[in-house]
Amino acid sequence: VTAPELFQVVSSHNPHEEYSKRAHVTTMSTLEVAVSIAADNSLLLLHDVAGVRYKTNPHAAEWKVVPNVDELDRPLGNVTYIDEQANELEYSLDEILEEALLVREQYCSTMISTALGLEKRPPPASIQASIDQSPPLTKAPSRDV
Repeated sequence: VTAPELFQVVSSHNPHEEYSKRAHVTTMSTLEVAVSIAADNSLLLLHDVAGVRYKTNPHAAEWKVVPNVDELDRPLGNVTYIDEQANELEYSLDEILEEALLVREQYCSTMISTALGLEKRPPPASIQASIDQSPPLTKAPSRDV
């Protein structure tokens, strides 16, 4: 599954074009994080400040939606699943959410730090040399049509 396909499956509200226009690393809550949970191949989407969209059963049609987990007075809880050896296991949705929040925060910080670093850095010598050797720009006289 490619990243666009993954987001198309989990995202319910934003066409790609709309999302790409509003998402920006300087505002973390505008970035969505799609999580593929290896334990049972289910998906979770982190959106807005701390909203989640997930399935407790990867084969179910219904998605559970929590607009803001921070406003809940309880944890998201655990999901129980059966592994390949027929063992009943579980994982914590709260731990998955915390990891997604951390990944989003680190991604934004890295992108901003990289951009600031590149902004302060002089252009590579080969580019600077071509800038220095290019003829000066002159404005051509305008013609009335």
